[in-house]
Amino acid sequence: MYDGLSAFVAVLEREGELVRIRREVDPYLEIAEIADRTMKAGGPALLFERPKAPRGLERAGAAFPLLINAFGSRRRMSLALGVDDLEEHARAIAELVHSKAPGSARELAEMARKLPALSHAVPRKASRAPCQEIVLEGDAVDLESLPVMTTWPKDGGPFFTLPNVITRDPDTGARNIGMYRMQRIDRRTTAMHWQIHKTGARHFRRAKELGERLQVAVAFGGDPALTYAATAPLPDGIDEWMFAGFLRGRSVEHVRCKTVDLEVPACADFVLEGYVDPSEPLFDEGPFGDHTGYYTPVEGFPRFHVTCVTHRKGAIYPSTLVGPPPMEDAWLGKATERLFLPLLRMMFPEVVDMNLPIEGAFHNLAIVSIKKQYPFHAARVAHGLWGAGQMSFTKVVCVVDDDVDVQNTAEVAWRLLANLDPKRDVSMVDGPVDQLDHGASQALWGGKMAIDGTKKWPEEGYKRDWPEVCAQSDAVKARVDAMWSELGIPLGAAARSPKVEAELARRAAAPAAHADGNREMFDRIAPTYDRVNRVMSLGIDRRWRARAVEMLRPALTARARPRVLDLCAGTLDLAALIEETFPEAHVVACDASEKMLALGRGKVRRVECVAGDALALPFEAGAFDAVVCGFGVRNLADLRRGLREVRRVLAPGGSFVTLELFRPRRATSRLVHGAGLRYALPVLGATLAKDREAYEYLAESMEGFVTREAYERMLEEEGFGAVDGVDLTLGMASLVRARARAGEEAAQ
Repeated sequence: MYDGLSAFVAVLEREGELVRIRREVDPYLEIAEIADRTMKAGGPALLFERPKAPRGLERAGAAFPLLINAFGSRRRMSLALGVDDLEEHARAIAELVHSKAPGSARELAEMARKLPALSHAVPRKASRAPCQEIVLEGDAVDLESLPVMTTWPKDGGPFFTLPNVITRDPDTGARNIGMYRMQRIDRRTTAMHWQIHKTGARHFRRAKELGERLQVAVAFGGDPALTYAATAPLPDGIDEWMFAGFLRGRSVEHVRCKTVDLEVPACADFVLEGYVDPSEPLFDEGPFGDHTGYYTPVEGFPRFHVTCVTHRKGAIYPSTLVGPPPMEDAWLGKATERLFLPLLRMMFPEVVDMNLPIEGAFHNLAIVSIKKQYPFHAARVAHGLWGAGQMSFTKVVCVVDDDVDVQNTAEVAWRLLANLDPKRDVSMVDGPVDQLDHGASQALWGGKMAIDGTKKWPEEGYKRDWPEVCAQSDAVKARVDAMWSELGIPLGAAARSPKVEAELARRAAAPAAHADGNREMFDRIAPTYDRVNRVMSLGIDRRWRARAVEMLRPALTARARPRVLDLCAGTLDLAALIEETFPEAHVVACDASEKMLALGRGKVRRVECVAGDALALPFEAGAFDAVVCGFGVRNLADLRRGLREVRRVLAPGGSFVTLELFRPRRATSRLVHGAGLRYALPVLGATLAKDREAYEYLAESMEGFVTREAYERMLEEEGFGAVDGVDLTLGMASLVRARARAGEEAAQ
């Protein structure tokens, strides 16, 4: 996994998920406003390389870059936890919790296969400690040297917002890591905002009863799995580092602090060591613009006295912004929703899915679908959730039937409101609420509501016939699917057949699995690929490739020894033409299928062939003066990610030429396109390649692709400029050329 934030930053940059901000920006409100706009637009992680320092500390403050929005999308949250998608961890947890005692040698072997993953969960002592490469004690401690953000105009001061606060139970010695905001008071002191329900607050209360100081260490950065684990709603007594070790597939290595008797992650970027003294008066902490979108008021919290600061060389300071949603923390919450669903199902096997909407700040609203099995089942589930850990703070629980997609809030609103009799289906109770909840008439206690949106049974007092949901027959849907391309109705993605939509959704959800399937498919058809292609295109594709090569000319003739990448190179027809037209160019051909490359090697002389994934190209940033892709981008599991990779490997100003079979606009083209894809291509595949299934897959891939106009807009959104295109042969194919903008230009 990641040895420090710099390693995570490198991955985000490689994946096109990060923008570097090189100009000086003030941590007082300015960075927050930039981050807010970026988060709400679904933008990238931001690395501020020159946060402005307080007056008199210009050199010290500029020493540490600030990273924000690193968790701000499902993709980045998945990267932070080392998987292609969060559901991979959810499946692993589900397998683990549903393990049963082995009843055969095969089951014993299967259980043994899982043991290495569990062994990674145990923290262990580190042999080296990057987090202590620099040690500052006594007068050298200066929290003002860190670029701590003030995020909203009425905030009480600058706040540390991504701390991993480490304490031990004064009685048992059990470790706890929580995330509690910390207002910077002065050079050596912060407030410690551990809410009354949190484990850190319980440790503090017990230390007060014992009349002793509570030692505290605060880690920042390191492996991002550590930061997520600090936010996870683990039961009291379950070690957060064990959970992080399970997620990262590697034990969390720790090292003893310099001035307190606690351990901290060896890979952390920064560590603050110190203590909280329960005998001191509380500090009036706040106000603070919180994740509810409102300011939380001034309230008394303990002071944290810092005795030592350690950090690694080249440390990066992590921060986040909370406020009116959506914000970066939405995806930390969504990760919890997906990863803890298997554990929720252990208590409630009838639960199908759960959605904690971002707008509900994760404790205001829970939408749950269930497989209803008896009368008033929904009420039992709602009351059960109110007794389950941090779910006890949920203000509103909506329960719907298992055929409702709870992730589709429009469908939930339709089904819930249609089924609802407010007098019968809404129930109210009193219970604990989150300490930050301002809606309740008094702190910590307020009303809760359960809404039963399920189909009602006679045993529940419903004496009428419950109506069915309107749905078209599969036979009619199939007939309309077959004729759709001839109708000329420009509805874009919404008009794709359900089969194609399902395929595209599957790719997006599991890009690695799609890439493997795609590679296997092309390996299968490789021996007959050229023959089927010639028959299908009647030789027109050769003229199309010649036009693509001519589009490269301005970029390649401007340099003495240009480097050009043929992406998704297949059997090297395009690479051979580039080599022939530009003999001085260094041509690199990259394709996921080694068999396709091997079959095409006889067509070229000097072309360098590289097997590689288009979503993670094995080339340095800025390695090429031009990239060309012929009939390949439509097969990518994640088109935007593929475009970001192209931009990464292109030098600033480099040219990107795409030759592709986009979704046509003209009626004639749509007719030919639909007939060719649905009928001719699979028949040719069956006849010439003896593999109808592979060519049906290829046809679905092409049918589900975007229009040229949508592709051009996507290029501009992903950092390309000077985008222009031209249709070829009745609009059956198109050429699109774009220029890679420089990093700062692309961020504008």
